Amino acid sequence: MEQLHERRKQVVRLHKKAIKIMQIVAMTGLSYPAVRATIGRFDAGGWPCLRPSLRGRARANGCMLTAVQAEVIQRTIGKYLARWRFTPQKPIKDAGRKILFDSGQSAATPQQNSESLGG
Repeated sequence: MEQLHERRKQVVRLHKKAIKIMQIVAMTGLSYPAVRATIGRFDAGGWPCLRPSLRGRARANGCMLTAVQAEVIQRTIGKYLARWRFTPQKPIKDAGRKILFDSGQSAATPQQNSESLGG
């Protein structure tokens, strides 16, 4: 965060020296929108507006669901998986078997597959 703050201050210092924006982009390695946004922040509120704000969700804002809501969701997902004969542990593997058995094919081993292809 401190590095971002320093780069923003550098952009403003260069802009105050009447250096053109595209030259600032080339000198700092920042994108044109980043340089423009930094200058706009400075014009709107001065030096304090250049300090980056904290990012991400605040620590106190964990799970937004109540225990009852979480239980209802888990039961609903469990019913859905059971209806499609999936297990929560291996849904992809079970899905492949289900497709093979529903189509009347048997699950061939890799060796059987290569023999059928002439290999």
